[in-house]
Amino acid sequence: KNQIIPANQSLKRGFSHYMLKFANSQDSLEIGKLEYVYSIMAKDAKIDMPETKLLKGKKNSYFAIKRFDRKGDERVHIHSLAALVHSDFRFPSIDYDDILNLTLHLTKDINEVIKVYRLAVFNLLTYNRDDHAKNFSFLLNSDNKWEFAPAYDLTFSYGVNGEHATTYLNEGKNPTKSHLEKLALKHNIKEYKTIIEEVNQIVKNFKKYCKEIGVSSKYANEVFSSFVKFD
Repeated sequence: KNQIIPANQSLKRGFSHYMLKFANSQDSLEIGKLEYVYSIMAKDAKIDMPETKLLKGKKNSYFAIKRFDRKGDERVHIHSLAALVHSDFRFPSIDYDDILNLTLHLTKDINEVIKVYRLAVFNLLTYNRDDHAKNFSFLLNSDNKWEFAPAYDLTFSYGVNGEHATTYLNEGKNPTKSHLEKLALKHNIKEYKTIIEEVNQIVKNFKKYCKEIGVSSKYANEVFSSFVKFD
């Protein structure tokens, strides 16, 4: 049985730090279930993501995600993309091209670049358009090396004016497979075709995931109708 204690207490044995999310007045009552579905899909699509849980209350379910910026009661040093480049996340000003460039410069590791690319593919296909500069972060590991942080805040979102907050080679309204291919070629991501196919195969099964978690077919169909479809 799940037990929750306040974060202002010292961490007890067997407990971990989590972020617990609640719906706002504009959200569907199924928003917690939906974000949980996204988290499972992301993991199945080989995206690095923290442990997630769906906590069931008397009238609703709530999404919880383990904090990657904590190890016990110790804080892990992290920077959001917004903080690193002094970007106001409220205004679209970042491109995935920028994030890929920054990731290589900061981490010196093509595998970290590939993490970003895989996430970019997922966000495009699943219509996650709230992909602003605070929703990407970097953490300093125990070897004092920078890594692209695990993914978070992955869920269906129309974004501002129906556009991605982070553009794909300057395209925010209707990014396509062609934009993903050009991004990959520009950043020497040789396995891009495999990545796109792997993520696409997972996302195509969205409604199956929803059924397993208990998302209503009406809400699942509504969300899936906006997904970007690749053959």
